[in-house]
Amino acid sequence: MEDEGLLLGGIALATALLLGLMGAAIVQGLWVTGRRGRQAYLRATETRLAHLFVFIGPRPVLYASAGLSLSGAALGWVLFRHPIPAAVAGGLCWTLPSRILSHLERRRRQQLEEQLVPALNTLSSALRAGFSLPQGLERLSQEMGPPLCQEFGLVLNEHRLGISLEQALEHLRARLQNEAMDLVVGAVLLAYGTGGNLSEVLTQIARLLRERTRIKRKIRSLVAQGRLQGTVVSLLPATFGLALHLLDPGLLAPVFRDPLGLLCLAAAALFQAAGWLLIRRITSIEV
Repeated sequence: MEDEGLLLGGIALATALLLGLMGAAIVQGLWVTGRRGRQAYLRATETRLAHLFVFIGPRPVLYASAGLSLSGAALGWVLFRHPIPAAVAGGLCWTLPSRILSHLERRRRQQLEEQLVPALNTLSSALRAGFSLPQGLERLSQEMGPPLCQEFGLVLNEHRLGISLEQALEHLRARLQNEAMDLVVGAVLLAYGTGGNLSEVLTQIARLLRERTRIKRKIRSLVAQGRLQGTVVSLLPATFGLALHLLDPGLLAPVFRDPLGLLCLAAAALFQAAGWLLIRRITSIEV
């Protein structure tokens, strides 16, 4: 009996070493052959961080993604003792830093839209008081909080370095990719270039954006309610299965050992993901 245990232990150790060597070879191969992809990822991450005014390099984000991926894969292996849950957990953890950046981008866009109406009113009042457009933008960069003060401050810095104000505003529009800012910049450039009543134009745009924001907030609350319900329903099977596994680890073991069980799990996961994506698509309403 003792010899059999030693034999099984040796086989397990040899298997673990073999899997470790295979994993190291795969990782090294992906790391070497994926140099172009890695550089593209670093450039895209650097651009996203610059737009967020987060002045750190992109490599910490890459290292955080790799570390979280390995940690998630290890946790999935410890909990389920199967490569499929470990791979899924590792893949999900890899996307966490990117998801955090996406959340910060959405929050920044939302804050900017909320600041636009008072900023336009302030700029309109400054123009009526005799300020020029660059002076009004400088007043905004001093009085408003981030992110709007950062964006207009960058516009003014570009203008001081010799770039025309029109071109600096075009850079602002291209950088933000925001419908409200597109409307504001387009109206400002048109009125500023033709000599129109810019203060009156800004007042009308502020009134339009205020009504748009009110409707958007109402729709956003209804959309959030529907998405939360869809997320809860989609996570129920996985949560129930995890609870069963923690209460009785051997209860679901035959499902992971049997190819038919793995096929059923994959089909269930696919249908759950399809349902969740369908709910997200239905509740995606643009205003």
